[in-house]
Amino acid sequence: MTGIKSYLLFTTPFCKFCPTVKEFMSTVSLAGANVDATKEEDKAINFGVNKVPTVVFLDNLGKEVTRAHNVSEIREILNDY
Repeated sequence: MTGIKSYLLFTTPFCKFCPTVKEFMSTVSLAGANVDATKEEDKAINFGVNKVPTVVFLDNLGKEVTRAHNVSEIREILNDY
């Protein structure tokens, strides 16, 4: 998928699926940041994140291109990238 330049990975400390997604994203050659939604609640609200894990893929202006919630969805998006 063209236009993806970076990502934000929203997680919480008590999410049982977050470590798997976090580990997978650490292997991706794309700039990104992990965001603890419990500590940066405003950022999660601004991006409309209502479940974790959520990976928000961003363009070069920081605008959302697409999002994913699990490794399968992430792989599908990155295959087009």
